[in-house]
Amino acid sequence: MFVFESKLGESDAAAALLENSLGFLISSIIFWLQDTKQEEIKDVIKELMICLEQNNTAEHNNMTLDVLPSNSTFSIPPSVPEKPVDLTFKPQINNVLSTAKLGCKLDLDFIVRNTWNCEYNPKVNELQIQHFQSAPTAANTYRVTCFLGGRGGVLFIAVFQTFPAITIRIRKPRSTARLFRNGTLVCAGATSIDESHRAARKFARIVQKLNFPVRLLNFQIKNIVSCGRFFPVHLADVRQAYSKKCSYHPELFPSLFFRGLPGVTATVSPNGTIILNGPRTTEELHKASEAISMILSPFRKQ
Repeated sequence: MFVFESKLGESDAAAALLENSLGFLISSIIFWLQDTKQEEIKDVIKELMICLEQNNTAEHNNMTLDVLPSNSTFSIPPSVPEKPVDLTFKPQINNVLSTAKLGCKLDLDFIVRNTWNCEYNPKVNELQIQHFQSAPTAANTYRVTCFLGGRGGVLFIAVFQTFPAITIRIRKPRSTARLFRNGTLVCAGATSIDESHRAARKFARIVQKLNFPVRLLNFQIKNIVSCGRFFPVHLADVRQAYSKKCSYHPELFPSLFFRGLPGVTATVSPNGTIILNGPRTTEELHKASEAISMILSPFRKQ
């Protein structure tokens, strides 16, 4: 029942009359809709009853599921064909390692004092105890601190390994660089070759602003690391088929190392994750991904 509240100050009789009029109008509209739709509802019920009877009496070997009458307004949607399984491996580049020459020697102490986001730890990184038949000759990489003792001509020398390079980081593109005193630049962290080249130019510009005669020379891509998800693989069968080209020791490490591709190492996990390490161009990466797809396809888990 609809309730009408008068807001204009009419009398109660006028409000009751208006309420009865609205109720009569709504009931007449509902009755008219029922009369007009009654025949269509009956037809739909008949068609549904026919479909149920035919489906109950049909045999699975001789009858099909298309049991609706020809004049029916209903239609069964066509069956969607299953998508074919994609057996190609499509890796995504995660890291690009590149090197370049800046064309001049660098003062690392001056650079680290005048540049943001720099790290320079020329002191002790790691303590190592090494055995030498004679005194070490690589004085530039190891700093001898003390002699611990000697017996039978063998010297026990404590040496401290140092890392004489500056670590610089930028955000766009997100990458990290190592700068050495001889002007060598090692850039890592980019996700494409163009980003790696752009990052190397930015690092060179950072050093150039400190009044060093910097020129970006001999830019090279050394390694492209990519990763992707493949189908699960029987790693034990792969090791048995390619025993000379792969190594698999599940008691030590759950993944398989496949070295059958020239210059590329593939790390295959049991769940199908593959890491490609070694290609230097995108063409080599695509060729390696196609080759590893063909090699691992026969060993797919069903």
